[in-house]
Amino acid sequence: MPSTRPTTTSLPYHIFLAPERPSSPTLPPSALVSPSIDIWSLGLCLYTLVTGEKPFESMYQYQNSGERQTLQGHVDGLVASAGQADASFQLLLSRMLQVSPDLCDSLDSLIHLWIQENQLEDE
Repeated sequence: MPSTRPTTTSLPYHIFLAPERPSSPTLPPSALVSPSIDIWSLGLCLYTLVTGEKPFESMYQYQNSGERQTLQGHVDGLVASAGQADASFQLLLSRMLQVSPDLCDSLDSLIHLWIQENQLEDE
């Protein structure tokens, strides 16, 4: 019989960092604040909540451009592995987890997508 006790496992914060964060350790924290960083981290938090699995061991392994391409493949695999969730969740994740910050959707766009995909509009 599975335990009903909550787990006490904690996850290291660095697995939720956006790819551009670890590569810039000398910049002041204020220079590393952006909507794309927040959206990336939120996407990984949602992934963890829905699947119960941690997305990465560390973001520090993906620092150069070749490794970033590997990261995009890993991210695509994360989205596919969330396949037990509905398709709208997978679509939301794929739009949130963009390795290039330039490709990241705005929060307004993501909210609009989620509302439309789940038909949450007021009638």
